[in-house]
Amino acid sequence: MYNKSTYTFGTLKKSIYKALDEYSLNGKTVTVADGITADIEKRFIASLNMCARRVALSFPYLTNTDEIVFEKGVADAPEDCERILCVKTSDGTTVHPAAVKLIDGKIYCDKAENVQKANIVYRVAVNHFTPDTSEDEKIKLPDISADALVYLTAAELCPTEYSELYSKLMFKYRDIALNCYNAEEKPAGRNTFYSGCGRKFTR
Repeated sequence: MYNKSTYTFGTLKKSIYKALDEYSLNGKTVTVADGITADIEKRFIASLNMCARRVALSFPYLTNTDEIVFEKGVADAPEDCERILCVKTSDGTTVHPAAVKLIDGKIYCDKAENVQKANIVYRVAVNHFTPDTSEDEKIKLPDISADALVYLTAAELCPTEYSELYSKLMFKYRDIALNCYNAEEKPAGRNTFYSGCGRKFTR
């Protein structure tokens, strides 16, 4: 599991534009949109959000841990929580994710009806970018996934007349996709997906 990222929104944006310039044809600068700056920014943000969702579906993701408080089997989920991977209650019981529901920012767990506190491991939701997103905002993807996002977004922004450039960018994206499994961190333990959460589950 990954729990850190070095990309910020500012470095991600610079990397995307650099990718377009790096593969520009015959030294010609490739423009990503025609029109005023505001129009370019809108297209950039829309393309980035679409590509971020696509990358989040198939590439490694960030995980985080937190302590939550249950009241009658219900607890508030962290704001950046997309999916619960593990719940370990204060009495030492590790609850299988299938027995936990995440609905509208609330965590429901019947096994925690009589438990006040629990530690959770969860998948971090990818950023939703807007024109007001700070340059310093951390990208909520591991670096290998953010690398893929750079090339996929650059390809999406590539003008249709630059087919050779588009192909080069997509080649880089697919190359990362093919190799990302070799770059996966291998946590200790036989069950790598739930490693660190314990191996005893209750249903």
